[in-house]
Amino acid sequence: MIRSVTNFNSRLTFVLLLLALSCLVSAAVSAETADSDTLELDLYKAVAIALGESPDAFYSQNSIDQSYLSFRSAAIDMYSPQFDIDLLSPSLSQSLNEQLVYSPDQGQTVRQWIEIENERMQGQLGIDQPLPTGGQIRLESVLYRRFYSNDLTGDENDVEYSSTYRVNFSQELLRGNLRRYAKEQAELVYERARLNALQSQRGLVFNVLEAYYGLLASWRELEITSADLSANQETASLAERKYEAGLIPEVEALQMAVEAARVETELLSAQANYDGQLDRFRDLIGIPLDRAIRIVGDPSFEKTEVSLDDAIEMALQLRNDIRMANIAVDQAELGLKNTRRPWKIGGQLTAFYNLDLRADNFESSLSDKYQDYAVNRGFAVNVNIPLFSGGRKNIDVQTAQLALRRARFDATQAEKGLVLEVRTAVRSLNESRRRYEISLSSLEIAEKSFDISRQRFVNGQITAREWIDAQNSVNRIRISTSRAIMDHNVALARYRLTVGENILSGVVITSPKPGSDL
Repeated sequence: MIRSVTNFNSRLTFVLLLLALSCLVSAAVSAETADSDTLELDLYKAVAIALGESPDAFYSQNSIDQSYLSFRSAAIDMYSPQFDIDLLSPSLSQSLNEQLVYSPDQGQTVRQWIEIENERMQGQLGIDQPLPTGGQIRLESVLYRRFYSNDLTGDENDVEYSSTYRVNFSQELLRGNLRRYAKEQAELVYERARLNALQSQRGLVFNVLEAYYGLLASWRELEITSADLSANQETASLAERKYEAGLIPEVEALQMAVEAARVETELLSAQANYDGQLDRFRDLIGIPLDRAIRIVGDPSFEKTEVSLDDAIEMALQLRNDIRMANIAVDQAELGLKNTRRPWKIGGQLTAFYNLDLRADNFESSLSDKYQDYAVNRGFAVNVNIPLFSGGRKNIDVQTAQLALRRARFDATQAEKGLVLEVRTAVRSLNESRRRYEISLSSLEIAEKSFDISRQRFVNGQITAREWIDAQNSVNRIRISTSRAIMDHNVALARYRLTVGENILSGVVITSPKPGSDL
């Protein structure tokens, strides 16, 4: 009996060990799987993802694609021919027509109503060729078969075949080339969209960098607060033992417990802040909000001395703001010209040359002899003189003039705004560099002071309140120093963005191009 119980216990122990081992293996595999699913992001990888997947990248590419297609459409309208085929198969009509007919019985002309039936089948091929002058030449080839009958002649199966060749020419006069205006306007829109997309891409890189360093700073704050909580919990436990031993009053032990609780709430707040920043970072670079990511990287301090005059000169050379403002002026000038165009004296020159052959059978209507065709030709000049617009002309022109005046004013302000932006960036860079250097020196002193205070507290030479103040002081300086180096790196990136330099070494933002499928 004892042996069977012993064997049962042995088997049970063995089974429990297997279950425990299975749980450990499953936990290890799950942890490894979770780690493999976590996307590790350094700054360069985050920027690369953002340039391809972020919403800002999509909007920028969409804008440049639309403007490029508009430009291509305007260019096609100006130079490329267009072909069209019209088929009329068939056209049926029946009507009553009044005609004057001579009556031999009455010896005079009388009015009669006759019924006419008409059936027509026609095919037409046309080619429109725009001209660089804004005019147009149209070539047409028309073939048709016409079947008709009327009561007057008694014919019931009259058939007519016809082949016609036409050349039509039209040219606007005195009011400029409307197609050229549309092409120039579309070209300016495309160029402005391209420059704006380039600027948007640079801004996206900066935004990713700023968010990345913000995440690193928040993570560092989370680490400091977590370590502070562990230290406070250990200190609170030590204070409780000292109180129980009668070495410190109860109020000091309570102060340490309260301080540990306060730090715990700070840790919860820091964690919530970090999680919120992480979600915004995911959205910024264009990855799913539920994707597990881990920010990696160790920020380094890059000491940079800059000259304000050199920075301004560099910005004026590299930035596209002034060029974009000048494009806006060109657009406004074109808009003013187009507004005035309908109110100018204008005209149109038209000319045509037709060859027409009609026969009662199909073969005869397709003669290859020029003399078999009847020739129709002519030209006309039309002149249009606007006389009165009821004030609409003045309103339209004044509106366009105000738009041009605003564009020119914006162009003059663009350089001034650029200089102000550079001055602000240089001041911010110098301030952040100096603040980090001061914070680093303060941290060295604070760490030494903290070590001394900790030993004095252990020895009972200072009160709990003094120890809490020492902890809070060093933690504030630790967080401030961490923020300072992040702020300096962001300020350096903002300076490079402002003057037009590459924001990240090795990351060159080139001029955007339309999508490969266009």
